Amino acid sequence: MQNPRRALRRAAVTSLFVMFVFFSLVFAQNKVAYDTQPIAILASNRMATIRLRVSDKNLISASQFSGQMIRVQRDEEIFGITPQLGDGGDDSIMLELFRIIKIKKAGLVIGEKITYIGNVELKDSNPQPMPLGFISSVQLINVVEATNNLIAQPLSLGCCVKCGGVQTCAPCVEMWCGSCCE
Repeated sequence: MQNPRRALRRAAVTSLFVMFVFFSLVFAQNKVAYDTQPIAILASNRMATIRLRVSDKNLISASQFSGQMIRVQRDEEIFGITPQLGDGGDDSIMLELFRIIKIKKAGLVIGEKITYIGNVELKDSNPQPMPLGFISSVQLINVVEATNNLIAQPLSLGCCVKCGGVQTCAPCVEMWCGSCCE
């Protein structure tokens, strides 16, 4: 009589274990990668274009909406540059600077730590020194009202161009080996 009870207990425990594994797999497959989510709500239709000079004297031009981040990466060193455009009629902008560190667990990137470094004000189109890791200077190219088709796009990291180990992501990027525009 004891053997049928033991068999029944084993069957119950085994079926619970199988159900747990099945539901764990189902819910794990429904997760969405963090980088496919929208970045933020577009607060302005004004877009700034800046030119960065990297330490090897190459130039990067990147355009981004006010309040949104341009990402520049070389090896494991990642910087975020967020143009903040005022409501006034002038084209001066404030660039907020961030260091981005990828958080890894078991060899997989599970998030990012974003640390505010400081800011740089660009009042005119003259290059200004910006000792930010491998980025040596920054220059304001222009500030424009974005076209309707750019505004209608869902916000994302934009397009990315990689040249000589340096990768830049923004809605529009131009580097020495190629360019893209969302």
